[in-house]
Amino acid sequence: MFNLYQCNKYGLSYWHGGGFHVDSQTGGVRSYFYGKNGNVLNFFTPDAAKRDDNRDPVWSIRNC
Repeated sequence: MFNLYQCNKYGLSYWHGGGFHVDSQTGGVRSYFYGKNGNVLNFFTPDAAKRDDNRDPVWSIRNC
């Protein structure tokens, strides 16, 4: 489990397979999943819902 409280881009290690994320931030912020070369794979906005994802191609995330 990752609790990402600070606005930052986080590199990930050994993050494989399926999982889920919950974005319960406030405001109109967007969070991003990035691929190996820094390309945006997906983005989402806060809604506090549990969202399934495939983490295999994700190398980093930004929570703001």
